[in-house]
Amino acid sequence: MPDIRSFSYRRKRSLTEKLNICRGDVVSFIGSGGKTTSIITTANELTAAGFHVAVTTTTKMGIREKARLAPAVYFCGIEQGEKLSAPPTEVLNRLCNNYDVVLIEADGSKRRAVKGWNDTEPVIHPRTTKTVGLISTRTLGKPVNETWVHRPERFLNITSAKMNKPLRLTHIMQAVFHPNGLFLKARGTCFVLCVAPRSEHDAI
Repeated sequence: MPDIRSFSYRRKRSLTEKLNICRGDVVSFIGSGGKTTSIITTANELTAAGFHVAVTTTTKMGIREKARLAPAVYFCGIEQGEKLSAPPTEVLNRLCNNYDVVLIEADGSKRRAVKGWNDTEPVIHPRTTKTVGLISTRTLGKPVNETWVHRPERFLNITSAKMNKPLRLTHIMQAVFHPNGLFLKARGTCFVLCVAPRSEHDAI
């Protein structure tokens, strides 16, 4: 199990500070329930601090997310309709060489707050120095099925959850720490970023 550092949004520190991002970092965001927003927030913070930042994906991102980024942030990928797909490996490598910080959306969740992973997920770039695992509690109490959980059959394999039974915080934490869970393919320092109401912070 990797060394995992966890925190919530309780403190007023910026995401850049919480993740201890420095020049030369390649940060892969995985999991569900807030990856894109976290990337955009971090990219804009870094740009405001004078960093040259690139945002890209090894999976897919929405094209429209570019409008939420500061103009100086380089948004890189292959446009396919409303989605931005992963650029070629050589392009990703050039980004890592030429930008102060590269932020990568490296996982997909079909906009669900909870997921299980198939054998090809997440897609972590080899140059990754930090892996940020996103978890969200917004579906606690909802039934574990395809409506609320991405790849529920995979989620059941790594937790004690039952199909169509309520999702519990215990199940989410099992998915974080299971050997085949959130950090199975992680590289570098690992962080858990939890998106949760303040009332749930102590329990987490």
